[in-house]
Amino acid sequence: MPLSIEEALARVPQWNGKQDIQTSILSGGITNQNFKVQVDGEAFVLRIGGENTELLGVNREVEYACSVEAAKIGISPDVIYHIEPEHYLVTRFIEGTGISPEEIGQPENIRRIMQTLTKIHALPRYRWNSMRFVM
Repeated sequence: MPLSIEEALARVPQWNGKQDIQTSILSGGITNQNFKVQVDGEAFVLRIGGENTELLGVNREVEYACSVEAAKIGISPDVIYHIEPEHYLVTRFIEGTGISPEEIGQPENIRRIMQTLTKIHALPRYRWNSMRFVM
Protein backbone atom coordinates (compact mmCIF):
# COMPACT_ATOMS: atom_id res chain seq x y z
CA MET A 1 0.00 0.00 0.00
CA PRO A 2 1.55 3.32 -1.03
CA LEU A 3 2.15 6.03 1.54
CA SER A 4 0.02 9.14 1.38
CA ILE A 5 1.81 12.39 0.55
CA GLU A 6 1.54 13.39 4.22
CA GLU A 7 3.07 10.10 5.38
CA ALA A 8 5.90 10.40 2.86
CA LEU A 9 6.67 13.99 3.88
CA ALA A 10 6.80 12.93 7.53
CA ARG A 11 9.45 10.30 6.70
CA VAL A 12 11.99 12.85 5.40
CA PRO A 13 14.19 13.69 8.42
CA GLN A 14 15.32 17.06 7.03
CA TRP A 15 11.70 18.21 7.08
CA ASN A 16 10.80 17.11 10.62
CA GLY A 17 9.39 20.00 12.59
CA LYS A 18 9.01 22.26 9.56
CA GLN A 19 5.75 24.18 9.69
CA ASP A 20 5.59 25.66 6.21
CA ILE A 21 5.65 22.78 3.72
CA GLN A 22 3.76 23.35 0.49
CA THR A 23 3.12 20.68 -2.15
CA SER A 24 1.80 20.72 -5.67
CA ILE A 25 1.37 17.92 -8.19
CA LEU A 26 3.79 17.79 -11.12
CA SER A 27 2.37 16.48 -14.36
CA GLY A 28 4.02 14.06 -16.74
CA GLY A 29 4.70 10.98 -14.63
CA ILE A 30 3.84 7.72 -16.38
CA THR A 31 4.37 5.27 -13.52
CA ASN A 32 5.02 7.70 -10.66
CA GLN A 33 3.26 10.45 -8.76
CA ASN A 34 5.54 13.48 -8.62
CA PHE A 35 5.16 16.40 -6.26
CA LYS A 36 6.95 19.72 -6.00
CA VAL A 37 7.65 20.30 -2.32
CA GLN A 38 8.62 23.74 -1.06
CA VAL A 39 10.27 23.93 2.35
CA ASP A 40 11.85 27.07 3.82
CA GLY A 41 12.27 28.69 0.40
CA GLU A 42 13.84 25.61 -1.20
CA ALA A 43 12.16 23.43 -3.81
CA PHE A 44 12.34 19.65 -4.07
CA VAL A 45 10.68 16.81 -5.95
CA LEU A 46 9.11 13.89 -4.11
CA ARG A 47 8.71 10.94 -6.45
CA ILE A 48 6.28 8.31 -5.23
CA GLY A 49 6.78 5.21 -7.32
CA GLY A 50 3.76 3.50 -8.80
CA GLU A 51 2.57 0.12 -7.63
CA ASN A 52 3.83 -3.04 -9.34
CA THR A 53 6.42 -1.18 -11.45
CA GLU A 54 8.77 -4.12 -10.89
CA LEU A 55 6.53 -5.93 -13.39
CA LEU A 56 7.79 -3.39 -15.94
CA GLY A 57 11.40 -4.17 -15.05
CA VAL A 58 11.82 -1.08 -12.86
CA ASN A 59 14.29 -1.77 -10.05
CA ARG A 60 13.92 1.12 -7.61
CA GLU A 61 17.09 0.27 -5.66
CA VAL A 62 19.19 0.46 -8.83
CA GLU A 63 17.30 3.59 -9.90
CA TYR A 64 18.20 5.24 -6.58
CA ALA A 65 21.87 4.23 -6.85
CA CYS A 66 22.04 5.49 -10.45
CA SER A 67 20.42 8.78 -9.42
CA VAL A 68 23.07 9.31 -6.75
CA GLU A 69 25.88 8.56 -9.21
CA ALA A 70 24.36 10.78 -11.91
CA ALA A 71 24.06 13.66 -9.43
CA LYS A 72 27.74 13.27 -8.52
CA ILE A 73 28.77 13.95 -12.12
CA GLY A 74 26.31 16.80 -12.58
CA ILE A 75 23.76 15.27 -14.94
CA SER A 76 20.80 15.00 -12.57
CA PRO A 77 19.53 16.81 -9.48
CA ASP A 78 21.02 16.09 -6.06
CA VAL A 79 19.37 13.24 -4.20
CA ILE A 80 18.23 14.55 -0.83
CA TYR A 81 16.65 11.45 0.67
CA HIS A 82 15.58 7.91 -0.18
CA ILE A 83 12.44 6.76 1.66
CA GLU A 84 12.76 3.06 2.37
CA PRO A 85 11.42 0.43 2.00
CA GLU A 86 9.02 2.11 -0.46
CA HIS A 87 11.90 3.54 -2.54
CA TYR A 88 10.41 7.01 -2.83
CA LEU A 89 12.98 9.56 -3.92
CA VAL A 90 13.50 13.18 -2.88
CA THR A 91 15.66 15.31 -5.15
CA ARG A 92 16.27 18.99 -5.63
CA PHE A 93 13.81 20.67 -7.98
CA ILE A 94 15.39 22.12 -11.10
CA GLU A 95 13.48 24.84 -12.91
CA GLY A 96 13.39 24.24 -16.63
CA THR A 97 11.37 23.59 -19.72
CA GLY A 98 10.91 20.57 -21.93
CA ILE A 99 12.53 20.23 -25.31
CA SER A 100 10.42 19.99 -28.44
CA PRO A 101 10.97 17.32 -31.10
CA GLU A 102 12.21 20.06 -33.44
CA GLU A 103 14.75 21.34 -30.92
CA ILE A 104 16.05 17.89 -29.96
CA GLY A 105 17.15 17.26 -33.54
CA GLN A 106 19.33 20.37 -33.70
CA PRO A 107 23.06 19.51 -33.98
CA GLU A 108 24.03 21.35 -30.78
CA ASN A 109 21.36 19.47 -28.80
CA ILE A 110 22.36 16.12 -30.29
CA ARG A 111 25.95 16.88 -29.17
CA ARG A 112 24.77 17.72 -25.64
CA ILE A 113 22.74 14.51 -25.46
CA MET A 114 25.69 12.44 -26.66
CA GLN A 115 28.02 14.10 -24.13
CA THR A 116 25.57 13.23 -21.36
CA LEU A 117 25.17 9.63 -22.53
CA THR A 118 28.95 9.29 -22.67
CA LYS A 119 29.15 10.40 -19.02
CA ILE A 120 26.46 7.91 -18.02
CA HIS A 121 28.15 5.00 -19.77
CA ALA A 122 31.51 5.96 -18.22
CA LEU A 123 30.21 5.47 -14.69
CA PRO A 124 32.39 2.64 -13.38
CA ARG A 125 29.92 1.12 -10.95
CA TYR A 126 27.21 0.29 -13.45
CA ARG A 127 27.02 -1.49 -16.75
CA TRP A 128 24.31 -1.80 -19.34
CA ASN A 129 23.01 -5.35 -19.43
CA SER A 130 19.88 -6.75 -21.06
CA MET A 131 18.17 -3.37 -21.41
CA ARG A 132 18.58 -2.30 -17.78
CA PHE A 133 21.26 -1.03 -15.45
CA VAL A 134 22.65 -3.57 -13.04
CA MET A 135 25.02 -3.13 -10.16
